[in-house]
Amino acid sequence: MPSTDWYETTIDGQDWLIVPTGQLRIPLPFDPSAPVIIAVAPPLGGIASFGALVKGDPGFPAQFDEDVDFTPLEPDDPTADFASLTLVSPATDVSGPSYKLALGLHKGAKGDDGAAVLTPSDYGTPAPGKTLILNPDGSAFILATPKVGDTYYPASLNNTASGNPTSTLGVVAIPPQDFDWRPKAFAQTMISPTGSNVRVDVIARLNGESDGNDVGRGFGMSGATERISITPGAPAGSPDEWDRVPAGQSATVHLRVERQSGSDTFTTSATTTRFAVKVDPIP
Repeated sequence: MPSTDWYETTIDGQDWLIVPTGQLRIPLPFDPSAPVIIAVAPPLGGIASFGALVKGDPGFPAQFDEDVDFTPLEPDDPTADFASLTLVSPATDVSGPSYKLALGLHKGAKGDDGAAVLTPSDYGTPAPGKTLILNPDGSAFILATPKVGDTYYPASLNNTASGNPTSTLGVVAIPPQDFDWRPKAFAQTMISPTGSNVRVDVIARLNGESDGNDVGRGFGMSGATERISITPGAPAGSPDEWDRVPAGQSATVHLRVERQSGSDTFTTSATTTRFAVKVDPIP
């Protein structure tokens, strides 16, 4: 035993070495509720340290249940926010303990209504019926008219008297549209020939009563009383602009009956004639 003022004593049958002087150093911060404190007390003026310790076996990390017992609290609920862990299963020799989180948080209080950010004038000059779309390069929103075409009808229909090789049965005027479009003409009429030597077609002509582009046709038979219906569309091989109407331009479609061959003539009646033109937007 070193030469100091240490001494031995026995308390309840247990031998103790009493060190009346010494310096105890405890690292801060210090938790006074800790169950164990290890103190090193060398002789007065001496230096001491721990000897080598044996490294323990690796431990297993704790596991946490992915499902959280969450309790949303109303903004005015007096309950304090809380969080606690409940042991689901203790640690074993092959795994760590498992815990489940119980969490309670207050909802945010309702805020004041904000001002509208989007107004029609933010994107140009507003007009009834327009909507927001992406511009062609996808970089911004613009106002545009939806590409939905209406159907237009003639104000009246005409009869065809005998003795005429051609006749205009009706006219449909279409106002300017905000997009390029093509006319889709639908029509039918009864052809009554005055003799067997005649063949008649029913034709829809765009922007010209007698020489407008053919944008729909029904083919007749020689010398036959028949009902002819128009199929809309340009002749095969027609250029793109044949039946294209540019945005901002009006158009007129004439419904015509025109003799294709023969010397006899024919008649038609407005009561057995129908005519309509659909605006077909071009994508």
